[in-house]
Amino acid sequence: MNIALGTIHFGTGVDLKDTYAILDRFHEAGGTMLDTADNYPFWVEGCTGDESEQAIGAWMAARGNRDEIFISTKAGARPTVPGDRTLDSAEGLSAPVLARAAEGSLQRLGTDYVDLYWAHIEDRSVPLEETLGAFNELAVQGKVRALGASNVATWRLDRARNVSVARGWMPYTGGWPCCRRWRTSSARPRTRWSTSSHRPPRRPAVPAAAASHRPRPAAHRSGSRHGPRARTASHGETASHDRRGAARGGGRRGSGGPVVCTRRSASRRLGGRRERRA
Repeated sequence: MNIALGTIHFGTGVDLKDTYAILDRFHEAGGTMLDTADNYPFWVEGCTGDESEQAIGAWMAARGNRDEIFISTKAGARPTVPGDRTLDSAEGLSAPVLARAAEGSLQRLGTDYVDLYWAHIEDRSVPLEETLGAFNELAVQGKVRALGASNVATWRLDRARNVSVARGWMPYTGGWPCCRRWRTSSARPRTRWSTSSHRPPRRPAVPAAAASHRPRPAAHRSGSRHGPRARTASHGETASHDRRGAARGGGRRGSGGPVVCTRRSASRRLGGRRERRA
């Protein structure tokens, strides 16, 4: 099953009994990836941010299935001020913070490694090399097996990957860019339209209701005849444009008198609808 189960409210809004039931059902159905963070759900009154990871750790310990579960957790957005329900005091992505955050998550989850470790926010107050070096050190120690970046601009994500590759560090292989939240890619951030074959339309499609208001094609020369069924156009059909944008009401430029057209041409101009006989 190639999906992840979000666990923000496990252990809080969803009590442990229901948490275990949901996790059991998910695992029985073939699910293996659980997504959490070291601050879920800190914004709820009375919560610290430990609760989601603690609930998952307790469940894995009770079921003895750590090797069957793919753990995805995050660091960097945990408030440093007790009781703060915003990200104004988020811990950030400095090297000491990441080392401490990783140890806390491993303890709460009851494991010695994390399958996918994310930078939860973007922290431009810390040099990119410091953050990436700290993540790589965790990988060298065997505490994380893959890295990801969340809520980060796509150009910053691309730059981070280039820095890691140039220095031989473990790069971000998962990305959740903040400016393109509708899709993610482990290869490179996507836009709404694929860059290979599908492109955004140059102009929006005209609704069906407005199709009848489009300028009509050039009418037939005034006074021409097209067999026994030729007739004079009604008042609503006399206004037309030629290819160069002739003024309305006169058929082709320089022509005078009413516009004469066949039933076929009139039907074509009116969207294929057959007209009643005069």
